[in-house]
Amino acid sequence: MNADADAAPLAETLASLPDIVRTGGIDVDAVTFHSRAPYSLAANWKVAVENYLECYHCAVAHPGFSELVDVSPENYRLERHPTFASHYAPLRDGSAEGQFHLIWPATKVNIMPGRANISVGRLVPVDADRTDGFLDYFFPPDVDPDWIAGYMEFDDRVGAEDRELVESVQRGMRSGVFEHGRLMLPSEELIGDFQRWVAEGLA
Repeated sequence: MNADADAAPLAETLASLPDIVRTGGIDVDAVTFHSRAPYSLAANWKVAVENYLECYHCAVAHPGFSELVDVSPENYRLERHPTFASHYAPLRDGSAEGQFHLIWPATKVNIMPGRANISVGRLVPVDADRTDGFLDYFFPPDVDPDWIAGYMEFDDRVGAEDRELVESVQRGMRSGVFEHGRLMLPSEELIGDFQRWVAEGLA
């Protein structure tokens, strides 16, 4: 449902994303809903999105994730699209590749490399320095429950690490010390696209 009566059809917004997900080995018709994980951030929704759209911070801020996934600039791929932004993360052993997509304005689609999994959720602005969100998790019905429990614990840990980052950035922005900054290209090129989408939306 979209509050804008003139909004483009969902299929037009998703564009090639369903095919990308399918090519990555996920049959969305073969997974079932497992659980919803709600969360709240003491940060503006745009700060949270920008954190999601780059991973050069991963090597330092997400040691567990970086031990599993190759986050080196030459292997962690960014991909630009008119209505969504994508990044791809291979396992260090090269056996699989994860996908992480941001559908404008604030819907996340996550596929961790390895066994079939997908999580989908959105960020909802509450006020200038608070954002609510959730992730709905889906797995095939025959996946080992112990593996799911380990996966959820891992994802919760990464989420907690990101919470510290975005809330710290929000505090820094609120201090007023910096008026503006520069994008670090090419690592932040998806953030550049997002900022253009925001500017166009405001216009």
